[in-house]
Amino acid sequence: MKGASQLAPLGIRIPDELKARIQERAQQNGRSMNAEILDIIEKSFSLDANQQVEIFNDKINHLTRVNDLKDQIIESMTGTISSQKETISALESSVGSQQEHMEILRGHIDFLKSILDKK
Repeated sequence: MKGASQLAPLGIRIPDELKARIQERAQQNGRSMNAEILDIIEKSFSLDANQQVEIFNDKINHLTRVNDLKDQIIESMTGTISSQKETISALESSVGSQQEHMEILRGHIDFLKSILDKK
């Protein structure tokens, strides 16, 4: 920053959580914490109320679209889950039938064994 030595230092107390957020944001923007804080302060003075309302409306619109997409995904997944439940039910029925057939076959095997054992 040009002329940094000519700027008056300002000591402020910042909660650790806020400081961490500023550090993270500064890192994301490739700036020092000081430069990031100055940018945040400058922006807070440069935005008028109408601009701030527009920014909030944009955020609300974005979140509404995200929420709508979530609802669409849930609706789609509900149909898929219903179909999967039907498939599971059909498979359980099939497994039950196969188990019954196995029991009948075991009975035949036991019967044949008993005949062979008598001979």
